[in-house]
Amino acid sequence: MGSQKCRYFPFPFRPFIAVHATSEVPAQFLLTPALSASDGQRERTPQTRRWGQSVLRLCVVAALLLAVSSVRAQQVREFVRLAKDFNATPVNGNPSGLLVSGDKLYFVGTDGTHGIELWQTDGTNITRLTDLSYGSANSFIGPPVEFNGELYFRGSGTTNGTIKLELWKYDGTNASLVAQINPGTGSGNPSGLRVYNGVLYFAASDGSTGTELWGYDGVNAFQAADINPGNGGFGPFQNSRPQGLKVIGDRLYFSADDGVSGREIWSFDGTTATRLADLNPGKGDSEPFTDTFDFTEFDGAIYFSANPGDNTNRLFRYDGQKIERVDRVVNGPYFNFMMDEGFLKVFDGALYFSGGVDGDNFDRELWKFDGTSISRAADIFPGPAGSHPRDLFVFNDTLYFAASGDVNGDKLYKFDGTTASVAADVAPARSETGIDRDLGVLNADLYYTNGGHLWRFDGTNASAVADVDWNGNLAVLGGAVYLTGQFQPNGLEMARYDGQSVSLAADMRAGTESSYPGNYSSFNDQLYFTLFFAHDPRNSLAQSSSL
Repeated sequence: MGSQKCRYFPFPFRPFIAVHATSEVPAQFLLTPALSASDGQRERTPQTRRWGQSVLRLCVVAALLLAVSSVRAQQVREFVRLAKDFNATPVNGNPSGLLVSGDKLYFVGTDGTHGIELWQTDGTNITRLTDLSYGSANSFIGPPVEFNGELYFRGSGTTNGTIKLELWKYDGTNASLVAQINPGTGSGNPSGLRVYNGVLYFAASDGSTGTELWGYDGVNAFQAADINPGNGGFGPFQNSRPQGLKVIGDRLYFSADDGVSGREIWSFDGTTATRLADLNPGKGDSEPFTDTFDFTEFDGAIYFSANPGDNTNRLFRYDGQKIERVDRVVNGPYFNFMMDEGFLKVFDGALYFSGGVDGDNFDRELWKFDGTSISRAADIFPGPAGSHPRDLFVFNDTLYFAASGDVNGDKLYKFDGTTASVAADVAPARSETGIDRDLGVLNADLYYTNGGHLWRFDGTNASAVADVDWNGNLAVLGGAVYLTGQFQPNGLEMARYDGQSVSLAADMRAGTESSYPGNYSSFNDQLYFTLFFAHDPRNSLAQSSSL
């Protein structure tokens, strides 16, 4: 099925509407209900945003295709169309688990007539691919993963109304049961599917040994490792429950609980599962962030954060032979590593992070590890308060981050490998989805939001170029920055900044109600984003294009 690119979004789809407008007159787009139903749905719970309104907001996936108009350079004709309303019932279609394979977009959803099934779209048509549990019964399809040119997923295919989750596949024509991992009446419930060394691995239960590591080699399903021996049962202590499966180099890494050492980091070489270390001695969990926070590769080793038993996150590394707490190995200061204040970031031959020495619980500053020693790279706010660096990113061969150098709040700082200095008085707003999704580069300038403004940073100065009354992620596509803006009387809708001015790109919710577009992500010359419609019990997929 071609190369794979997997993204997960909490959104939906709708009918076809096409409207256009020039850049001189901002276009308004009304998403109207479909007159007839077609097939499609996806299982996903919409995420609640910080605006915290109590009404249900449903998600919509929109694709924005951009191209330069042949009329005039400054004139862009924007079109919005709803690709399909695959759920015309009051039931929420709620697509999720999007996966791009070849020239198709696959997702999971419901059309209100069938249950939660697997769907596909080629950008024009939406087609339901499965009906494992016939009719309106849910098949509970899980996010698909590509393996050996086919799509594999969790599903339930029963005719008696029971739920039995097992491993299924779709070969491009038909869906079929691959393996009944639990031979009894219970579910195998395969989860966390990951391809490693030509085998599909996942966590599953056979009903007798608990939830353990399983594999499927294209012919047979087999238990790859019984990490927590026993009969499973219903308690959490009879299962190793592998989580966060991740392939790095020639190993499969994950966290698991063997019933003796608590939840720790494990590796699997295709034959044997090995606990790398008992970072939190005894039954305590080190809770390694194998899933929530990615491992970072640096200088031939893997770095990550874990709790060694003192209720503090520490920096660890694994070099393929042993796992070590970095600050002890290099005889550096004992420091707290705060994952919630920024990811590990490799820059200029060193690993940078936000941390502080023990005893200074609030004095967080910029630290680095060069492979040999740990040192404080910059003391931006001397004293016990600390500058608390966060959201580290690299732009134009310079390390940037937000930090507080005084009592007046965060500024944008830059670090050239030697010195940290203020790059701009306004830093990007605190990221909720990952700083990389909150930044955009247009004409060699960096764009971000804060304080309800769109900011442009040219490497020397930052200036507010547009008022949007909203902070959030953005994307650059077709020579413009797309983000969310507050318009009167339209509410919060999609905005377009062309380098000169900001305009309403699309009003997906007619009238004064907002559509709350967000989670912008460009792919294959299209812009995908979510919409949250208040007082509307359905989700839909919309598509926009500039011609």
